[in-house]
Amino acid sequence: MRILIITNRACAATIHPGLLHLFGAVADLFSSTTSLPKCDVLIVGNNINVQAHKIATYAMVNQVLELSHELLENILVENIAPTLAGIVNDYTHVLVMADSFGKNLLPRIAGILTIGQISEIVAILSPSRFKKFIYAGNVLAEIESLEAIKLLTVRTNNFKTVGDLGESSAPIIQVPYDTSKISNKIKF
Repeated sequence: MRILIITNRACAATIHPGLLHLFGAVADLFSSTTSLPKCDVLIVGNNINVQAHKIATYAMVNQVLELSHELLENILVENIAPTLAGIVNDYTHVLVMADSFGKNLLPRIAGILTIGQISEIVAILSPSRFKKFIYAGNVLAEIESLEAIKLLTVRTNNFKTVGDLGESSAPIIQVPYDTSKISNKIKF
């Protein structure tokens, strides 16, 4: 299993607190193994070097992918979804917080890749089975995904926090980004 967490810059000098809950979701994916689960983290935004270095210190992080550009200060996901869709192809599971960023981004990636997505999971039963609420939160359903890439938005507060610091920093890799097609206007 290759797992990718996608997050964005929440504030200037800290990482988003929901990231530690996403690490808990990754741990649940590996619940049947005794080895330390590892994942890659992709952080998107402008001036995110401090956050990338902080994320790299966590023991679960294999590598940090940094998509940084001054034009990504106020991110329109329409601009980054094609780039991220190309990155996502290398993973079996992609986890994003079920916040406005994640709920806007992941359906676009799913559309580009023409695969399904599971929204707002609250539990992980196995690498392909998840629980989520349906019918306005009245029914807790068990969903199975047969997709090669599982795209998941996660209700982070339903997962424990995992945030052990590692003995060394994971490598930070700059993601190339084509700025020629960036638009800061939504076209209707």
